[in-house]
Amino acid sequence: MVNILQLISPSSFLGAERVVAEICNNISNNYNVSIGLLLRDDSIYDLFRNKVKKTVSVIPFKCSSKLDLTCLSYLRSYVKNNDIKIIHSHGYKSNYYSLFTSLGSKKIKIISTNHLWKDRTKSEIFYKYVDVVLLRYFDANIAVSRQISENMGHYSIDVAAVIDNGVHVDNNLFDSTLKNRIFPLNEFEFVIGSVGSLTTEKGHIDLLRAMVSIKEYGISDIKMRIIGEGPERHRLEEFIMANNLGADVSLEGYVPNVRDIYSQFDLFVLPSYNEGLPMVMLEAMASGVAVIATRVGGIPNAIHHGLDGLVVTPGDVQGIVNAIIKMRNDPKLLKKISINGYRLICKNYSGTTMSKCYEQIYQQVID
Repeated sequence: MVNILQLISPSSFLGAERVVAEICNNISNNYNVSIGLLLRDDSIYDLFRNKVKKTVSVIPFKCSSKLDLTCLSYLRSYVKNNDIKIIHSHGYKSNYYSLFTSLGSKKIKIISTNHLWKDRTKSEIFYKYVDVVLLRYFDANIAVSRQISENMGHYSIDVAAVIDNGVHVDNNLFDSTLKNRIFPLNEFEFVIGSVGSLTTEKGHIDLLRAMVSIKEYGISDIKMRIIGEGPERHRLEEFIMANNLGADVSLEGYVPNVRDIYSQFDLFVLPSYNEGLPMVMLEAMASGVAVIATRVGGIPNAIHHGLDGLVVTPGDVQGIVNAIIKMRNDPKLLKKISINGYRLICKNYSGTTMSKCYEQIYQQVID
């Protein structure tokens, strides 16, 4: 049995964290996997502990700064004492600690998954270039979309594979729910949901602008629920107030068990400007919810426009408006896309499928 440490520095339980949980929950018995959390405090620990199987060890490593030598020492001891053969890191900070933990040991292999390089701010650009240097020393680098892989190639980083993200799938959902589901859920309201951090690249302001246009068309039955927290919240609240959207749009903050909420949506909209392969989109589709998403990252490679989702150009508010109204006005199309999207996830984007792909990489680096 091969011992693997999944290493991540989480600030919340978002896309990369969900990927780690799915790998741990679906990996075969040939591997013994644990999760190392680089944390300033223990607030995220319980979230991880509740999201993975009890057989998966979750270890918090107190990490008070970008370079914490005490944390590095504890990490090296854990890896040595538990005979860790592979450290699989997710993000620049965990990549740094992974690399320096492995130094001096030829037995430890290091693998990284690039979920997305962000470059909105000077600090993000700086850490991106730090990551560019670090990843050249890894035994294998994974990208979650072709776009990310091409970007890594631009910096002369070898990419071992593009592995699509995967989510938990209820294989009985069609027979138990979708087959006989009425679309929309409520004859008096058409509920749109969007899930994601409230940051500029997620494009929530475009969703609110689309809502203004929809109301100007005289459509009053559409309601919008935005799940997530972040620095854009104040700006979004001001926009909602200035445009009298308070009765139509709710900002619901962070929800720990968001998978329980998707089934309350008639439609899921993701208006992002930058993505890898968004877990929230895959989760919505796995829940049987029709999706509208922007043409960024791995989204256009996953969604076949008009068949299992609708794809629009990022920043195209009118395109978002048209797509929403199209779905609202055509229950047959809404149901078709909901069912086809669910089937697509079952076939290509399950947590089991993703984990098997990672197992192939693990085997390659230890052979």
